[in-house]
Amino acid sequence: MLYSILLIFFTSTFLFANDKQAEIPDYNEIHQPYWNWACLDELNQKLVDQCGQESLIASQHKLDELLKHIDNSYSKYQPKKAHKLKESQLYWNKITEINCSIETDESKEGSGFYSILNACLEMKTNERISYLHWIVNNP
Repeated sequence: MLYSILLIFFTSTFLFANDKQAEIPDYNEIHQPYWNWACLDELNQKLVDQCGQESLIASQHKLDELLKHIDNSYSKYQPKKAHKLKESQLYWNKITEINCSIETDESKEGSGFYSILNACLEMKTNERISYLHWIVNNP
């Protein structure tokens, strides 16, 4: 019996093995819809930073409003889901902070640090908004 199970396992492993590696998607291609390119047209770094900060605040406001809406919608009828979404938001906040820290590590001493940080935070916030809309629309 054990021999039969092992034979089935190894046979299926060899039959479904593929020599090709899975193609790794390009980070920029995946995240491009969430980038805000408008601030790059500003005349100097100070204006780029200011534009980026204002744009980030607007995205964070949209996220906050969406989270309030979700909490109001789910708390009464789906409290477990509401709790999971709140918990996931806490984890998302932490991982976003860490990921943007990684992405801006090389620019910490440069004049573009804040615009790069704001762009990272805004992009991830816009992705989160998109994801949460998907959750709401696909119960």
